[in-house]
Amino acid sequence: EKGWGYNKESSGGRAGDKWTRCRRQYEADHEDIERRQKLLESKMARKKTEEDAKVLMKRLMLLKNEEQKAWKKIEETKKRAEEIMKVRQRNAEIQRKKEEKEKALEEQKQKKAEENLMIKKQIKSSIELSKLKKQSANQAKANNARIEKTDALEILAQQKQDVFMKNYEKRKEIIEQEKEALEKKRRENEERREKARAAMEEKILEEQRAKLYKESELQRMEQEESELIEKLKNTQLHQKAALDDLEQALTVQANSSPPKKKTSIPSGKKPSSGKQKNMGSAK
Repeated sequence: EKGWGYNKESSGGRAGDKWTRCRRQYEADHEDIERRQKLLESKMARKKTEEDAKVLMKRLMLLKNEEQKAWKKIEETKKRAEEIMKVRQRNAEIQRKKEEKEKALEEQKQKKAEENLMIKKQIKSSIELSKLKKQSANQAKANNARIEKTDALEILAQQKQDVFMKNYEKRKEIIEQEKEALEKKRRENEERREKARAAMEEKILEEQRAKLYKESELQRMEQEESELIEKLKNTQLHQKAALDDLEQALTVQANSSPPKKKTSIPSGKKPSSGKQKNMGSAK
């Protein structure tokens, strides 16, 4: 009581008013400190939220980049597999054509050998026939001189006829062979044209498939871009809503704080200048 500098017996009411004012000033200062602390904590929480959002955005970007790299590797792998399959198909086609060519040559050789054998048999048969006819002519000549001349003429005519028929058959066979060669050449040319047409159609289909794939990829990218923009808009809306909620909470808290009560001053008395300075510094 002595520390407060007053005498209890002479000024009890004045000391009570001074004590009340000090207590109220302390409470007001304490409430102001709490409000400042809460504002600081709110700002720190908001900054932490912003930092967390930035970190999350970086992670999303990294994930998208990794996904793009993975898809790129998948496309490269598919492309490599397609190239390998094309090479295998091309090699198989070359091997098949080679085997077909060898088979055709073998068949041609066999056919030529058969034709030569047939020609030899025909020549042998003609020679034997000529021998038989000659023997018959000699025998007829021995038996009848007059008939021999007639027979000789007939044999000569027959031989001429045989030679003519032989040449005719041979010429006919040659013509048939030439026809077969021309037909075979025509078929080969037709097959080459058909293969060239099929190859061109396959190239056209490949180009169309590549075009469709690129168009679908472009649509997918546009869709992904739209989705990312929409996600970003939603994130910005959520962030704005969070900031609005924070600002509204701060506003409500500031408005809901109890106002400072004015210290009643007795009539004819003024507060000391030291007390006014302390109240000003607390504010």
